[in-house]
Parts: sequence; C-alpha cells; structure tokens
Amino acid sequence: MKTDFTLRSGGQTGVDRGMFDAALNHVENNPKVISKEYEEENSLLSVKFINGVVWKITGWCPKGRKAKDDKIDPKYPLQETPTSEYKERTEWNVRDADATLILLLSSAKPELDGTSFTIEMAKKHEKELKLIYLDTNTREKNAKEAFGWIIKKQIKSLNIGGPQENNCPGVYGATFEFVSCLLKKLEELLLLINKPKL
Repeated sequence: MKTDFTLRSGGQTGVDRGMFDAALNHVENNPKVISKEYEEENSLLSVKFINGVVWKITGWCPKGRKAKDDKIDPKYPLQETPTSEYKERTEWNVRDADATLILLLSSAKPELDGTSFTIEMAKKHEKELKLIYLDTNTREKNAKEAFGWIIKKQIKSLNIGGPQENNCPGVYGATFEFVSCLLKKLEELLLLINKPKL
C-alpha cells in the first residue's frame, strides 16, 4: 500500500461534512502532523505526518459551492465542477478515487436518496464499492471492517458518500464518529509502514 492517502467527498450536509469535519479535526493539533498546506491550484489540503506520510483531503463540489442548505463553507477544501449540477460532482468524486465507501445510518431503512446515483457511478467507472450500515455493529467494528477492505483492495484514494442530514437525521454525527475511528487506524498503519529501519 502506497503511503500517501487521499480522502474525498462532496461537501453536502450529512455524510459529506461528517467526513470532512472528522478529517479536519483529526489533523488539527495532532502531534504527529508536521505540516498542513492548502494547495489552492488543486483545492486540496495536504497534510504531512512524521516519517513522510502525506494525506490529501479534497473533493469536487458544484459550481458556486452550491449546497441545498446554502453555500458550502470555505473551510472545506473543495474544487468546483464546471456546472452547478449535483450529479456531475458525484460522478467526478467517484471517478477520481480508487474506491467509494457509502455510509448509511440504518440497515432497516436505508435512506439512499441521491446515494443511489453514487452506487450507479461506481459501477459505471468500475470502482471498488462498499456499503457500511452504521447501526449494524459498534463504531469500532464498522471501522475495522472498512479498514480491512481498504488494506485488502490497496486503496490509496477513497471517496466517502451517503445521505444528507435533512433526509437522514443523525447521519452527520454517526459519520463523524465512524470516520474519526477509521482515520486513527489508517494513521497508525501508515506510520508503522514508514517507520525507519534501524
């Protein structure tokens, strides 16, 4: 597995922002982070850890940073697509990642809304795809399952998607907790891989 790792999402409410906030929170004041640089040309946040591990946090969003709840906050490192169409943003995020992880709040009543299109695009572009139901197991078990999939498939660029908060209340918080747990596991692995040999 290559040591660099990219996380991307689309910046909408719910899963998208839960992913971004978890990632930004993870690198903020992290003693293992030695530098953070916003690359304006590519609209991404480049985070360098000790031992040379680099994470990139980014994603595509509709032109004008369009969102159903208003304009997307500039704190999220997002690149605008040429149009304001949500489907374009969705397809480009799938296209530009090795794999897409779909997070759903309930296995009993999965709120797919626009997420169905994400699944369709993953199949169209022949990308790895995994669905996690956040109520099925503990946060730790779900993170372990996703982590194992990332390692097995050698994923170095991951798109995370799922329903919006207005269609699925509570999905933002569940996503934040899940992604926070997953990132701890990924950080530990990547730092271990890059540990200098004595």
